[in-house]
Amino acid sequence: MMGSDGLEFHHVGVACTDIRAEACHMTSLGYSPEGVEFSDARQGVRGLFLGGQSPRLEQLQPLDGTAAGVLTPWLKNDVKMYHIGYKVRAWSAQSNACALAGAS
Repeated sequence: MMGSDGLEFHHVGVACTDIRAEACHMTSLGYSPEGVEFSDARQGVRGLFLGGQSPRLEQLQPLDGTAAGVLTPWLKNDVKMYHIGYKVRAWSAQSNACALAGAS
């Protein structure tokens, strides 16, 4: 549900080295894959959304199977939580508001 601030929580991004293995571990907690795996060559990641529980998870692994690219700092430091994703009503206005609040 979209809040009065124009934001709606969508998912937690999780950095991992093997999205399929992570998905298997998460089934014991009631999660299951949503849709099919996807790739984002620009960011160098392969991903899979998991649903069935809250919060929805977006499992992300390096596209080439190595710990190189945008996930490197998180994987190198064994940090799983990579980002929090939101839906926004008006992207430009929200982006400006975040910048004014100090986000980069």
